[in-house]
Amino acid sequence: MLNDIGFFFNVNDDSQAFVDYVLNEYGTLETLLQTQSIDQGWGIGYAGELAYAYLQIGEEKVFADLLDLSQKKLESEDTKGANNWVVLLGEVQYAALKGNIEGAVDALQRAVDGGFRNGGGIESPIFENLRVEPKFEELRQTLASYVDEERAKLGMEPYLPVSALDDQKKGAVWQP
Repeated sequence: MLNDIGFFFNVNDDSQAFVDYVLNEYGTLETLLQTQSIDQGWGIGYAGELAYAYLQIGEEKVFADLLDLSQKKLESEDTKGANNWVVLLGEVQYAALKGNIEGAVDALQRAVDGGFRNGGGIESPIFENLRVEPKFEELRQTLASYVDEERAKLGMEPYLPVSALDDQKKGAVWQP
């Protein structure tokens, strides 16, 4: 849930509000990490969105600390043999935040191949640096096709996810 909250703050270009929300709810980042550990599930949970938020507000030390925590979590999952699209999406986030475009696109390919089908799942500004990569756009199109195939089975129109940012600033929709 905190991941989703962070997504909506970040996509609306209000990372400071996300950090403020976390501090208001948990008192300190340390308290959050103790009470809502990212070790509770697969992937890196809210750590990607939170790291991004801290980077946006200029808190590079906290950003780096959250990336270190994310790296350790992903390494632990790898050691345990965890290999599903949730873990892979965490790898995409981590690589994108580190500026490793090739690694992020590779992990996204493996996530899509492994069953990732969330149409809006790659709309986070975390992935902004990937948008210039043709393979990323190809994967977005592949993902959109998979989502639309499932919607068609239900007699639904194609999925047109509208991020809050696009809706407010451009009025455009994401077109597969």
